[in-house]
Amino acid sequence: MFWVIYVSVHLLTYYLIVHVLGKAHLKFKDDNEVKRKFGPFLRNDLEKWGIIKCFPFYITFWPRVLMGCLNAFLFSTWVMICMTGHDTSLPKISRTRYLLISTVGRVAARLHCAIASLWWFSPEYVSEGEGDYKKWLGPDWKPQWTGTGTIVANHVCWMDICMSMYVFFPSFLGKKSIKSYPFIGKISMAVDSFFVDRAGTKEEKIAVAKAIEARQLENEQTGRPPLLIFPEGATTNNESLIQFKRGPFSGLNSVQPVGFKYWSINGISPQNDTISQFHFFFVMMSGFTTLRMKIYPVFKPN
Repeated sequence: MFWVIYVSVHLLTYYLIVHVLGKAHLKFKDDNEVKRKFGPFLRNDLEKWGIIKCFPFYITFWPRVLMGCLNAFLFSTWVMICMTGHDTSLPKISRTRYLLISTVGRVAARLHCAIASLWWFSPEYVSEGEGDYKKWLGPDWKPQWTGTGTIVANHVCWMDICMSMYVFFPSFLGKKSIKSYPFIGKISMAVDSFFVDRAGTKEEKIAVAKAIEARQLENEQTGRPPLLIFPEGATTNNESLIQFKRGPFSGLNSVQPVGFKYWSINGISPQNDTISQFHFFFVMMSGFTTLRMKIYPVFKPN
């Protein structure tokens, strides 16, 4: 009886996500005008959504969701313990607190991706070909892998953030109001995030840009964790890039490019979606996902 209920719940979940939440994707999959306008954002795995093609991966969905929630809860609890007694008015936490949080955080971030089926991960350090900067920085340039103030990367899905935490454990940009959020506020402070006010007017946007440039320079000069910025300002479909925003580059500070490229055994794309529950479910529908992460040397304008 248990297995009948278990399988029935997962089949119902599959139907609701694909045929209810995913209805719009299926409706416009052959619309050439939509493809022309929104090509970089369109899902490229629509032919893989069949109940037969996805079996048996979605049958493990709810157990993995519970494991992911437990992992997040345990890490949040660890952060709360480590942040006990910390003065939130201080610009950053102590080195000891940061070391305790980052060590456990790397493990939790990698485990979270494994729960979502990201089993195989291959970092590739590229210093030749497209990673050779001698054309721009001169013949005496040598590859350097540390000391950057900013990491810039393409953005495909939430796993980009987790795997960046696993490899680099960087800082993130966030609104100041996030600091008051339960759990998230403590975690964001624990990873040394940079908080800014929401910019509305032109003057406010300039002020925010200047503040970010100052933080980038401080990171570079003091060894503070680099900021992770996605210059596209949006997630794309694991096959395309869109025009970068100028923010991470306007101060001419050092940047380290990183590229994410995912592959799954049954063709399910991990890309983010406008419907958050939707893409989260489809990440879970792949039984084996791989990530090829290209890490390029630090680019320091001279």
